[in-house]
Amino acid sequence: MVTARQTTPRRGHGGDDDVAVKHFAAADTEALKCWGSGHANERVAARAVAGSAPEVVGTWSDDAGDHLAYRWVHGTPLRPGGEAARAAGELLREVHATTGPWWGSLDGRFVFEDPVAALSSRFGHAVRLVAGVDEALARALERWGDAALGELVVAGPPRLVHGDFGPANLVETTTGLVALDWEHARWGHPAEDWAKIRLGLRFAEPNAFDAARWPTGDLLAGYGDEAARHVADGALTSFLVVYYAATLGAFFEGRPNPRLDWIRDGVAMDGAGYAVG
Repeated sequence: MVTARQTTPRRGHGGDDDVAVKHFAAADTEALKCWGSGHANERVAARAVAGSAPEVVGTWSDDAGDHLAYRWVHGTPLRPGGEAARAAGELLREVHATTGPWWGSLDGRFVFEDPVAALSSRFGHAVRLVAGVDEALARALERWGDAALGELVVAGPPRLVHGDFGPANLVETTTGLVALDWEHARWGHPAEDWAKIRLGLRFAEPNAFDAARWPTGDLLAGYGDEAARHVADGALTSFLVVYYAATLGAFFEGRPNPRLDWIRDGVAMDGAGYAVG
């Protein structure tokens, strides 16, 4: 998987400016990106939120996979604290203010008739990832997901979702924050990004807003009035947190595996164990 850090700057794809070159191995794209190529997502996102995402100056493909060059973002990693958390919330609000034409991939290769169908597709991919680690758990998770999807009600238009929004993907520049790594972006629901944030509060990871360093209240305040609605406990949030626990549990495989253990316990309780507070 491509890391959140900019690679060593190279010249040759961006005129006289330094650029960062990212490589998406074909095998990684197939396994880890539910709706196709990461470089297509980056290219569309750069147009959708110009100034808040790196400017893409070139994309190409070959037998090794997909490749992308974006103009080097001159800045520093976001430093922890309340002010930074508020700025991150403001940026996430800006991202979610961008509405899309359909539910699905940014480039239109995968379009779904409604948000539940889109979520069903993503959840099915998560189940397949878990099956590579624990087939029995994957079957139980699939049954739970089918029941949960049947009860979901998703309101509002499709909006831009980053898919991996966290401090490791944020760069502080002289003009504001820039978000890196849009390879998992899609047209979806704002709760998708908030669910990823919620899961990071429960299970530590390199790209999480842990409450000790990033005051959650400031993050919510920066986002504004809609924050409470998007992070409230409910069927959609619970479903999305389980989705992320499954995908990250399969990615960070090994023992112990607290994310998959949490899913395993919840399945045994018919989902009653999936408290996301």
